[in-house]
Amino acid sequence: MRSDQTQSGSTDNGGTSAVILDEAGLDRLELVLSGAAEPADILNLAPLGARQCTFSDEENTPLAEISVSSTGSVGLIPLKPLARGFGPQWDPALRHAAAADTAPFDLAYVAVLPPSTAEINALIRAAESAVPGAARIIIVGLVPRKAAGTGEVGAAGLTRSLIAASGELRQRLPSARVELLILPWPHAQPGTPLDGDARLLRVLAAYGAQDGTRFVVGAPVGTVRSSSELTPASTREVEAAASSAWNRPAVVFFTGLSGSGKSTIARSLAESLRDDGAANVHLLDGDAMRRRVSLGLGFDRASRNTNVTRIAEAAVEVAKSGGIAIAAPIAPFAESRDAARALAGGVAPFYLIYVSTPLEVCEARDRKGLYAKARAGQITEFTGISSPYEVPANADLVIDASLVNIESAVDQIKALLRS
Repeated sequence: MRSDQTQSGSTDNGGTSAVILDEAGLDRLELVLSGAAEPADILNLAPLGARQCTFSDEENTPLAEISVSSTGSVGLIPLKPLARGFGPQWDPALRHAAAADTAPFDLAYVAVLPPSTAEINALIRAAESAVPGAARIIIVGLVPRKAAGTGEVGAAGLTRSLIAASGELRQRLPSARVELLILPWPHAQPGTPLDGDARLLRVLAAYGAQDGTRFVVGAPVGTVRSSSELTPASTREVEAAASSAWNRPAVVFFTGLSGSGKSTIARSLAESLRDDGAANVHLLDGDAMRRRVSLGLGFDRASRNTNVTRIAEAAVEVAKSGGIAIAAPIAPFAESRDAARALAGGVAPFYLIYVSTPLEVCEARDRKGLYAKARAGQITEFTGISSPYEVPANADLVIDASLVNIESAVDQIKALLRS
């Protein structure tokens, strides 16, 4: 993928700009695109003074365009869907748009950590006293895209614990209507209570919270609780997050055409390993690494090989510290892939994953229109079109992402890591 197509924060004399959003920015953009927040809430993500700005993700996929009119009104035009991740927190039934049902909620439980028994009991007491037998309850999990810290329960674990809590509430309050909502939320800070957060109250109002809604608020980020305080489901998630089963070094090196799905699988693998308690997992995406360690390199064979070598060097440094490095460049040439394997030799196991999705599928699913530009001659030296891709003869695993879903792909790679 061509990470040189867009520059973060650049603004021309006409007041137009392009910004590559970080994880927190993507969370904020998702809230706006879902109808839970106003376009003006993300205006400060654009460079100061810009009248028009295109927001893109780390892979340089244009996601939305924001504009400011001469009267100061702010508008937003969606361009491409945001990439989804791996785990139950991405279930569309849980992570849905606002205003799908505007009926008011009697009670809301807001959590950034797996719930305690006391919190669930407090919610039940509040339900019974508010509208006996007929309360409408919303359970809200606030989950950022940013990975949880070592030993902390991440978004998937929090979601599973809240799914279990929802089931318990439905059993104990059979006449109540209990709903679970997962919200992208980058604002929670360690030790800061959620009570009275005006931004959160505005967002929840779009889902049916009102002035009369009673809130039961979970513990803030960073709270340490004993297993005896937690529900059984919460205890399982805390214990899983503390597991050391994956705490051994490895380099997982993806290769494949642009649009093959390697970045999606790599990102999902990182999320799944972290969810299993793996510490020190680093995702080195090809586009992001182009900007961070290879800015200025071209796309000729020598430059591409240099880029892959730099990514491999970064991956080996992660492995030296005992971590799992997951790299996802295109890496079209055999010599650079072999060099990457040699760099890891003696440091950590090296696994080459070839995502073999056919060219026609990659071209059909291209989110950025790069293949069309390459076909038209607007992009030169584009892998698969005007520059060759050398199919690996020594891949440790081959995955055709047009035939294998993400969950199966991740399972296959994890099985390889265990072997």
